[in-house]
Amino acid sequence: MNLIGDIFTPAGTYIGDALNNLGRTIIKGGCSFYNKLVDLANEFFLQTPWEFAGGEGSDTWQLIMNCNTVFVGIAGSLLAVFWLIGYLSEITDIRQEMRLEQIIKIFVRLFVAEFMVCNSLNIVCGIFSLTTSVCSAISGTTTNIGIDYAADIRPSLERLNSSVNPEIKGASSLGNNIGLVFLAIIFAGIVVAIGVVIFMASIKRFLKVLVLIPYGSLAGAALAGNHTIKRTTESFYRYALAAGFEVITMILMLAIGSALMKGNLLQDLAGTVPGSSASGGTILIYILENLASKAVILGCIATGINQSEQITQRIIG
Repeated sequence: MNLIGDIFTPAGTYIGDALNNLGRTIIKGGCSFYNKLVDLANEFFLQTPWEFAGGEGSDTWQLIMNCNTVFVGIAGSLLAVFWLIGYLSEITDIRQEMRLEQIIKIFVRLFVAEFMVCNSLNIVCGIFSLTTSVCSAISGTTTNIGIDYAADIRPSLERLNSSVNPEIKGASSLGNNIGLVFLAIIFAGIVVAIGVVIFMASIKRFLKVLVLIPYGSLAGAALAGNHTIKRTTESFYRYALAAGFEVITMILMLAIGSALMKGNLLQDLAGTVPGSSASGGTILIYILENLASKAVILGCIATGINQSEQITQRIIG
């Protein structure tokens, strides 16, 4: 009786297959959780600020409306002060003669500033609605933004199963699948962490947008002031544009990164796919390279989304 061949080989094969199933389950769970978080983030990218806040009548949007009402009252007082400062600086400027057109320009600026104060909510929300429409158009042309576990990962993992590859059994099956479980835990942890980072970035962006909305009235009031005070209006609306277009940068990062994962780049990084009868070590090395390549690309996506604010602000100026 061959004790090793008759007892340890079947036992090792059985335990190895069980570990293979465990490893696949861990990776599938991590990918599913990542896909869920990214899908939620993508839904947020396609929402307007009031939809994210819960719509008209919700407590969050009502709080924004109340803040806007208070800020409009403050902006109305500041409007008179800023306009007076601007008027006095114009009439006391000895470098230019005070002509009729200059006076008309001062009053036109007052009317424009008053319009921006009274309609700041619609103006700022209009900027964010425009970017949401652009994101909807981009989203309609993109590929799947999640990880396709069934097509991209599972086939290589199954090659360590004795029912798929009869060359892997006994101690080989046990040892290689122990390694697979360790890889699965690490990869699933990385994928879940990256999904959380992307999801938190989408939440953070909307919180920033909701906080910006009430300040539009104060920025509009500054338009009535002199050249120094008017820079506040320019700075606010440039930042509001950057905050709006930031979501476009985010969705482009996510879409382009997901497309790269399905292109030749990942295959070049992972190397040649081993055959169904390849040794366990060769298959395990390929799995390591494949999972590492995916983790690197996903990490780049998360980094790009985190830096989308700086990237967009540099583009807007």
